[in-house]
Amino acid sequence: GDHRDLPSFPTRRSSDLRGGTSWRRAVYEQSAGNPFYLRALALAGRATALPDSVEAVIMAEVDRLSPLGRLVARSAAVADGPFDPDLVAHIAGHTEAEVLTAIDELTAADLVRPAAAPRGFVFRHPLVRRVVYDNSPPGWRLGAHGRAAAVLAYRGGPLAVRAYHVGLAAQPGDRAAVSLLVEAARGARFHAPATAARWLST
Repeated sequence: GDHRDLPSFPTRRSSDLRGGTSWRRAVYEQSAGNPFYLRALALAGRATALPDSVEAVIMAEVDRLSPLGRLVARSAAVADGPFDPDLVAHIAGHTEAEVLTAIDELTAADLVRPAAAPRGFVFRHPLVRRVVYDNSPPGWRLGAHGRAAAVLAYRGGPLAVRAYHVGLAAQPGDRAAVSLLVEAARGARFHAPATAARWLST
């Protein structure tokens, strides 16, 4: 599926149960091979969510940030990664200069790190990004995806990235959103059929 998907797996075969082949693969993919997160997911028995104690530790790091730092962290989590400061600035509703200052704060706290791509940054681990995203206010998150979709449409951003945000923010009856999701699904149907099916369902 799309890189933003959490892995899903059936539970009918013994290899897919906890400890089975598919379960181990899903846990490994979510942990990105990091021993700490690998152990936390395995002990929790869940391939898609960290134990509450580990999530609390990550959120304690976020809570120590300044108000702008927390907003930029949430906005970066919506943008996903690698994210660029300009997109995050549009999501957060602040200038790029203010966002860059906040990114310095996030990098000092080791929540985000420079990425290989020019002007790109990533969370230190995908599960850190997921915790920040899941703990963002849902109403704010809805609006944030809408702002991301709007700026990416203006930029002519990649279709799959636009579809990700549109699928989470579009209102019923939005024909432009329907057209975009159908087009994105057609482009993804062979290499990411689960993502294509989700976009068509949306």
